[in-house]
Amino acid sequence: MTGIRTLADLKARCVIDDVTGCWVYKARENYRHPVVTTPLMGRSVGLGILIALVTTGKAPDKGMTNYAKCGHKACCNPRHRVIGTKQEAQKHWAKPCPPERRARISLARRAGSSVDESVIEAIRLSDKSASSIAAEHGVSKSYACRIRTNKVRAPLMNGASVFAWRP
Repeated sequence: MTGIRTLADLKARCVIDDVTGCWVYKARENYRHPVVTTPLMGRSVGLGILIALVTTGKAPDKGMTNYAKCGHKACCNPRHRVIGTKQEAQKHWAKPCPPERRARISLARRAGSSVDESVIEAIRLSDKSASSIAAEHGVSKSYACRIRTNKVRAPLMNGASVFAWRP
């Protein structure tokens, strides 16, 4: 039978990063998490469960997860893995993006878009229905609605921050 049964099997299927020491497993992803099929469980499981199976012999308890603390979700190196609650894993992965970086990303996305600022202004000032606006400008109806309500493509304010506002 084929499949990953031992830590050596897992390491042989990984690309080892010389700088970080990560064992990066190139697997299919399910909801942005690497998934692999193993004969140990007879079904597809996430990398965290597989690494726990081959290192400790059992899957993490209910409510627990085996997450990578190195910053690479596809890392299989057991030294880079920690067993903790799902809440701890989410806190570890949820690193806030600084406002300056968010603004740079937003501007970069806008630069490659076919919808420029004149089209945005025309959508916001128009009193036509969303369907007719969408057809006129070549965007989807939901995107036109989101532009109108400033949920996307909101005007960027220089130096704007939630921490700068004072009542």
